[in-house]
Amino acid sequence: VAAGQPVLVHMAHGCEVVAAVLGVLKAGAAFVPVDPSTPAERLRQIVADVAAGSARPVLVLADPEAMGVLKKSQTSLAKYAPLNLDDENFGL
Repeated sequence: VAAGQPVLVHMAHGCEVVAAVLGVLKAGAAFVPVDPSTPAERLRQIVADVAAGSARPVLVLADPEAMGVLKKSQTSLAKYAPLNLDDENFGL
């Protein structure tokens, strides 16, 4: 993630969102907040608007529930592979 690149934050409200947003801002990137209850059509519009403005989101931060919504939305974001940060083997 580089300065100014859009990062989609698609998570339920909670402390994980705060950590995600702070990480994105610390990297100098721009965060695009999306509520997991956002309908699929609106989600496609948000992705299209972001892509039209600067660039396609370079990263999607999503919790498992939101990732399921993304996969069903049939947006270009559905191709992203989820990273399970709770996995004991993550980063090894």
